[in-house]
Amino acid sequence: RRAMVLGQVSTKGEPPAQAVPAAGGMIQVGSFAVPANAEGARLRLEALGLPVRVGQGRIGGKPVQVVMAGPFADGGAQAAALAALRRAGFADAFARR
Repeated sequence: RRAMVLGQVSTKGEPPAQAVPAAGGMIQVGSFAVPANAEGARLRLEALGLPVRVGQGRIGGKPVQVVMAGPFADGGAQAAALAALRRAGFADAFARR
């Protein structure tokens, strides 16, 4: 698995333990090469009542759409959203600053 970081790819494997920053942040839900899949994820997040942002990036030189939830007001709200996303089937979602 590769973590997307502002258009760059980390090849170091899994992100660090799910530490949630004290002052909110974002949750990366997924990186999608197929735009329709990114749109489906965006719609699911909106249905959960979460704020959604979709950005552009590249993985292996190929364009992807990065779907993120947030920003959240504080770490507690971010942690609650991460738990909700995992319950909704987004098992690979992870907290970001």
